[in-house]
Amino acid sequence: MALDELGRSSFQSLQSIATESVKPPIVYYVFDLLCLNGRDLQGWPSRSAKARLKALLARASTEIRYSVSFVKHIDELLERARELQLEGLIGKRLGSRYEARKRSGAWIKLKLRLEQVFVIGGYTVGGRKHLGALLVGVYESNRP
Repeated sequence: MALDELGRSSFQSLQSIATESVKPPIVYYVFDLLCLNGRDLQGWPSRSAKARLKALLARASTEIRYSVSFVKHIDELLERARELQLEGLIGKRLGSRYEARKRSGAWIKLKLRLEQVFVIGGYTVGGRKHLGALLVGVYESNRP
């Protein structure tokens, strides 16, 4: 992920990295360990795999970071994330296992910002490298 000037993840910075002259810091957060030394760990409970991952990443460079798990004080965590103006958090059910090529109910996305859904109706050519502008529509009363 790309980090902003306050060290927060910034999807906007990541999207514009190719066009910006000053590049933001890039870090790689690792949250799961699927294989180690040829051994498949996908059947392991997530808590066991994360413990092994944390030990491995203790010696890693600062650009590779362990993604900490929070299992207590979730309300405080969410409030702090809102204070930091984060977009949201990703969560995984404690004790769940990795399920290859499946959408799993073990994962949740906690959005912290109000959002609006738009429909892309078209685009204009020019202005930027690939396109000019998007033509968007907005839903009102569940109707486009």
